[in-house]
Amino acid sequence: MTDPTTRPPIPTPRLELVAHVHVDLGPIESVGPRPDGERRFVAIVGGTIRGERLRATIDDGGADWQTLHPDGSITVDTRYSATTDDGAKILIATRGIRRGDPAVMRRLAAGEEVDPREYYFRVAARFEATGAYAWLTERLFVASAMRSAAAVEYDLYAVT
Repeated sequence: MTDPTTRPPIPTPRLELVAHVHVDLGPIESVGPRPDGERRFVAIVGGTIRGERLRATIDDGGADWQTLHPDGSITVDTRYSATTDDGAKILIATRGIRRGDPAVMRRLAAGEEVDPREYYFRVAARFEATGAYAWLTERLFVASAMRSAAAVEYDLYAVT
């Protein structure tokens, strides 16, 4: 083990805002019960990514394979693609969790607009990209998200 008094300090990670992401969703479809909850499918039908270094349109055809757990929390697992404003294709995968007070989660499920400070919704994102966007594959990303009736929005941060 390295002696922390004699080694250089390990850098503290920082978060750098990369973009605001708006993901348009189709209706929730139940796939059926599983041992850890109800498995659901939510189609990703479009959206936008808007940031200084990353501007794109989210392609129709992705999905969120989520699990609604017995305690009301939801685990999200998405895969989708986007086309940048200059024509490059990028692939996006997120994993995350949304949880909160049961009454708040019922309001979200009913399609009500709920202040995102009333519940916890965080995701980790990974990208596959080449060329001018290869930098996306060389970093880890996290996001703070919110759910509305037909969309998910999140602020995407690079962990530097």
